[in-house]
Amino acid sequence: NVSAGKTANASSVLDAIREKRKAVFHGYSSSNSGETADRLVEPFDITTNYTHITCYDIDKQRNAVFRTDRIRNVEVKAEGWEYGHLHKQLKMDAFHMTGEVPIRAVLKLDMMAKNLLCEEYPEAASSLSASDNSNMWILDIEVYKINGLGRFYLGLAGNIEIINAPELEEYAKNYIK
Repeated sequence: NVSAGKTANASSVLDAIREKRKAVFHGYSSSNSGETADRLVEPFDITTNYTHITCYDIDKQRNAVFRTDRIRNVEVKAEGWEYGHLHKQLKMDAFHMTGEVPIRAVLKLDMMAKNLLCEEYPEAASSLSASDNSNMWILDIEVYKINGLGRFYLGLAGNIEIINAPELEEYAKNYIK
C-alpha cells in the first residue's frame, strides 16, 4: 500500500525533525541520478502536505529536497544532527524545482496552455494575468531551475510565446540539439 508507506515515512521524518536526528532514506529513487540508493540525511523541514522533505544530504554535503513518495522506508538513527549549522531552507517554485536564486520568465499563453498550467501546476496560477487579447494570458513567474518550466514549454511550444526568458530560450535550443 503506497499511501500507508507514505504516511509511515512522513511520520518517521517528523520524528527525526522533532528529535533532531539523522535518518536513512532506504531505497530512494532519484530522478536526477536515475538510481535507487540509500541516502543518509538530516531532515529539518517537511511541507504541510508531507510531499517534500528538506534535508542536509550528508553524502553529497549539500541541502536538498526529497519527495516522500520516492522513499521505500525511513529509518531514524540514534545519532543527532552534526551539520545543523549548514541547514538552509531551499525555496520551491510552482514546478517543484528548488534553489536559492530566482530566474524570471515572462511568457504569453493561449487558452490551452493557460488551462493546462492551472491544472498541472496550480501554484503558478497566481503568476497569470489577462493579456490585451481576451484569449491570451501573461505568465510572469520566478523559477529556481529552468528545466521545470522548460519541460512545460517544450510540450506546448506552439501555444506559448516567449516574451522575456533568455534562460528558457537557451534551454529549448539545447534540448533541440
